[in-house]
Amino acid sequence: MLLVFGKVLSIFLIVGVGFVANKIGVLPNSANDFMSDLLIKITGPCMVIASIASKTLEADTIALSLETLGLSVVYFALFTAAGYLLFGKILKFQPKDDVAIYTMILASMNCGFMGFPLTLSLFGNDILYLMVLVNIIHTLYLYPFGSIQLSLTSGGSGQAAQKMDVKAAVRSAINPCTIAAILGIVILFAKLSLPEFLFSSIEMIGDATVPLSMLMVGMQLGNSNLSRIFTNKKLVATSLMKMLLMPVLMFLMVNWLPISVNLKVTLIFACCFPSGVAIVPVISLEKRNALLAAEGVTLTTLLSMIVIPLSSMFLLSWYGLA
Repeated sequence: MLLVFGKVLSIFLIVGVGFVANKIGVLPNSANDFMSDLLIKITGPCMVIASIASKTLEADTIALSLETLGLSVVYFALFTAAGYLLFGKILKFQPKDDVAIYTMILASMNCGFMGFPLTLSLFGNDILYLMVLVNIIHTLYLYPFGSIQLSLTSGGSGQAAQKMDVKAAVRSAINPCTIAAILGIVILFAKLSLPEFLFSSIEMIGDATVPLSMLMVGMQLGNSNLSRIFTNKKLVATSLMKMLLMPVLMFLMVNWLPISVNLKVTLIFACCFPSGVAIVPVISLEKRNALLAAEGVTLTTLLSMIVIPLSSMFLLSWYGLA
């Protein structure tokens, strides 16, 4: 267990380096766009392709893939419905326009940008493959269904529901990581084999995703106005439910299911990630409260610095993966 703790701690120490680097100007805010492009367009896709291409297609792989996709759909449908019921009907959050935003903060997950490198580092290629499948459903949850969610709770008080920009939604959904996932799955199911020199190069580039992504998380936290965020009681409550309650609920729901241990770990660990960064541009596109979404991403990311290490050590120990 000490080895596991050391591994988790070493990853999150890089977040601290990124935080300090932002504060002293080594990684200024202007570097954000460049690092995002590097991660999303180069290192992240390489990591996804290397992970999937390293697998061997067998009958149980197909069954497990279908189970993962199906349960991911159930997850997003269930927690989205729960969010609307809780925030819209029970707690009656105001303004009404923000109900969908709080719901997206609750249900979305950063299973790509943060999730892929952490999953690979802590649990290996097999569970990373399943996390890639979860992220495919997450992408569909955001595009185009994110726009639909936002239009459902338009309060009509000076801010009409926006028409979906289908072309923009498609452009956002077809991003490099999505393309890499599709390409990797084609390679897997077509039983293609990449030349060793090409696979090694892709794998080496993909390995850079872990330190780069953690540096960027620290940099973004260094640029956040945390004092203002903590004064929003509704946001704090939503973030605590997202990061503390949902992983526990997911564990209680899937632990007894007759599914593989790897799939159980994937679904539970996915719930431990902060809200997805991608909800911010989706909400901005619909001309809604993108600042609230950005603050939700920041607060849940901050909480994840505690939740992810503890949950990963628990999962590794509970399911005998350590």
